Amino acid sequence: MLEAAFLVLRECAELLLIAWAAQACLVRARREELVPHLRHGIAAGAALGIGLVVWIVQHPWSPRAEALLSMLLGASVLFMATAMLSSKVSIRDHVGRWLLAAIDARSAPWIVAAFLGLAALRETVEIGLFLHAAEATEGWPRLVAGALAGGAATALAALAFRTLQSRIPLLAVYRLSSLLLCLLAIELTLGGLGQFLATFPALQQPGLGAMVDLLTPEHTGFRYLCIALMVVPGTMVFKRWWTESTPER
Repeated sequence: MLEAAFLVLRECAELLLIAWAAQACLVRARREELVPHLRHGIAAGAALGIGLVVWIVQHPWSPRAEALLSMLLGASVLFMATAMLSSKVSIRDHVGRWLLAAIDARSAPWIVAAFLGLAALRETVEIGLFLHAAEATEGWPRLVAGALAGGAATALAALAFRTLQSRIPLLAVYRLSSLLLCLLAIELTLGGLGQFLATFPALQQPGLGAMVDLLTPEHTGFRYLCIALMVVPGTMVFKRWWTESTPER
């Protein structure tokens, strides 16, 4: 339940930060007429993402294909999360760099909508597929409760942002929850790898079988392996915090 809540909070917080950074960029460029297209893009991207998740969940995948899908999703999310944690460019600078190069074009409304639509699509698909992957161990009632709690926490964070006009609390939540996203991505990748290897009968021998069993979430050593792999993203967050908190000389 807590994992689902933090996942929804993290993904929604990232989408909010991207949307607010895009809106601030458009306002600074005196292109306020493009702001409504941000909302249109988010709505279209979220709707398309939900449809894609439903299709993926309902599609009759083979066990090997489903394992490969879990590995691909986990590895891609882990790459994006660690890249964001290690990047020296803020979300606001990244969004501004993309939009400022495109808002003077004749197709600016479509570009703005597509930019936010792709962001909403990615966040929606990540949430949906992660919740689907966790359904086997958590159960839908707990996942739905966690998702609702994460949505409520996001709404409170957004209200605090609008009231206090401060990006620090939401950015802090985003960075801390990025660590949890890395943990979930590692679990999903290793679990998918274990499911993939389990489809090969030749790997079920006594020695190799024990290694494959280690990659299943039910194994007692699975959590310890995931925590050990968290050293890399944890170090990135600590270095980022240390660099920003150290006064310049």
